[in-house]
Amino acid sequence: MCLYSLQKSPLKAERDIECYKILIVLEDKYITPYRDFIFELNKPIVEDNEKVSTEIFGLTEIGQGFFHAFTSKDRVIEEIEILRRKCPKGTKLKVFNAIIPKDSEYYVGQRSDICGTSLMVLE
Repeated sequence: MCLYSLQKSPLKAERDIECYKILIVLEDKYITPYRDFIFELNKPIVEDNEKVSTEIFGLTEIGQGFFHAFTSKDRVIEEIEILRRKCPKGTKLKVFNAIIPKDSEYYVGQRSDICGTSLMVLE
């Protein structure tokens, strides 16, 4: 999933940033829907992939190197409904509270979305 931002470079979080993350719940695993990354709840995870961003039509497109999340309840509800239509029947999707920890790099998107180099998904 890509994020489009007006920012030319990432900001550094001066405090924890509250957000929402959608994960697939599979038995005792919590998996990202697009990249199959496994999260442990209440543990900050740092993205170790190379940061990839491209300028397109005056926006910065963030492709990898950041964890994608949402800043608005309305937007995360909209996205989970889209995912429910895309995922196989019976896939358990859940919205979690999350934080982008202080000192992480992050971009703010154009659609109530955000991405950070580190993310902690809360129980």
